[in-house]
Amino acid sequence: TILPNSPSASKSVSPRASEGAPKSTDILIPVAKTTSTKSAREQRDEKYCVDQFGALNVGDGADAFYKTIQQKVANSAQSVLEKLKAEVANGGADNLGVNQFLSGVMHQQASGPEHAVSTNRCGEDEACQEKIRLKFDQIWQADFDSVAKQAIHSNDPKLYALAFHGCAIQRQNKTPACQQITAAQWAHRDPENGAAWLQVLNEAGQEKTSDQSAVIENALYRLSQSKQTEWGLTQFSPSFERNNFDLLEASLLSSGVMGVFAANMNGYSSVLAQCDSKALRDSNRFQVCNDVAERLLSSKTNMLDGNIGLGLARKLAWSKDKIARFEEERDAMIAFMLLDSNANLATDVQKQETPLSACRHMATSQGLFEDGLLVGERQAVLNRIKESGIDRAALVALYRSMKEKAEKTPINAQKK
Repeated sequence: TILPNSPSASKSVSPRASEGAPKSTDILIPVAKTTSTKSAREQRDEKYCVDQFGALNVGDGADAFYKTIQQKVANSAQSVLEKLKAEVANGGADNLGVNQFLSGVMHQQASGPEHAVSTNRCGEDEACQEKIRLKFDQIWQADFDSVAKQAIHSNDPKLYALAFHGCAIQRQNKTPACQQITAAQWAHRDPENGAAWLQVLNEAGQEKTSDQSAVIENALYRLSQSKQTEWGLTQFSPSFERNNFDLLEASLLSSGVMGVFAANMNGYSSVLAQCDSKALRDSNRFQVCNDVAERLLSSKTNMLDGNIGLGLARKLAWSKDKIARFEEERDAMIAFMLLDSNANLATDVQKQETPLSACRHMATSQGLFEDGLLVGERQAVLNRIKESGIDRAALVALYRSMKEKAEKTPINAQKK
């Protein structure tokens, strides 16, 4: 969540200010067209932000302010856990796995060193905090183990994807059911999903005890022929319609989900390794890698696909014009996301945020996340750009100006 949840956090409310950050006096900031009507979600979020954060003021005292924020986060986290527990108790077979996975996500967050649930209960008592974290560790592992048990006996590829991600964060201490969850079984259940084959490729590349060349060749080929790269996020869309969660609750839940998924979206580095200059001398491998690049650059699911696809395109020596078109789209999306999540960029990114503006930025980010669940992250951003009325060329110019300024800061200049 954008809102700070720890008294040890920086006393500047906004985490975005950084050395050498551009100001409006330095760079021309494109402005989105204004609309008089807001969606029902936007109206609901605006009311929530005004009601919950409109009266908060850092100037009233930093310690009191952070305690208030921490309390709100702790209360929201506990509320999410209670609502999910109720849904698991009352849910049918269709949503049981999703709800148990989300419960595991929240319990996993609660076991972290910075989470407000434990610190709120224990104050500064570190022994108490550690006891609660260990308790939550046991709970979230049991949550994900339950999902794994369901997935093992199911042919549902989406349920298996959840089990794969939940079990992956257990690392070396996996529960018995999680030890049976593998990338190969995920790919078997969802053979046209590139995400599963990326994981197969990743696991094969890490295998040191046997020759995995045939597995790697097959995984790379299946990736090149896949219809999508779906990591399993789309099935959360009904849970985030927020009939049951308010904005802060939904934001906590989505940040936890993305934390689990982002930690396990592996295989991209293996693609680049299998499509290096030496491998590309083989005509068959060259064609497969070219197909992978085309596949990733056509993906609407996530922006990471496009970045890796661009890296491959350069290795494959695509034409400069073709690469430039994809680079312009990427730069426009990055610039728009910066604008969309940080209204202060239009005035001065060094300016301190207020609790209300931070909540509004959280609402914008959460809205984009929920749109992404429906149509894919990349498509959601492109849709937002179209709705904004901002010229793509202006966004490209903004991003490249910001990048150029950042590269000229003393810190980045020394790295060169």
